[in-house]
Amino acid sequence: MTNRVVLVTNAFLPTMRNQQYGRIISITSAMANLVYEGLGAYSAAKAGLEGLMKTVAIEEVANGILVNLFDPGNLKTEQNPYGVGDSASVVDKLVYLATLPENGINGQVIRAEQ
Repeated sequence: MTNRVVLVTNAFLPTMRNQQYGRIISITSAMANLVYEGLGAYSAAKAGLEGLMKTVAIEEVANGILVNLFDPGNLKTEQNPYGVGDSASVVDKLVYLATLPENGINGQVIRAEQ
């Protein structure tokens, strides 16, 4: 998963740098910091994603690019049919992160329950 994130991020960074503006939001999970049997690869991928995106945040802020991670919580999805939340409940928070002002938060993990 992290390899795909690197490829997509690198594909869009030149355009964002040229326009001196960009907002990157990656979806993470509390599993980046938890250990459950059978979910090691998922946890490792989310931990790698968080490290990568926090680094991109530091490297690109001078180019007007803000990078944050969003943890939507335990939502019901195709991958997680036993989730309890509705994905529509996090849309406003994603829109907020996508439209941050120039001096907005950067390099943070935002959790839906915050």
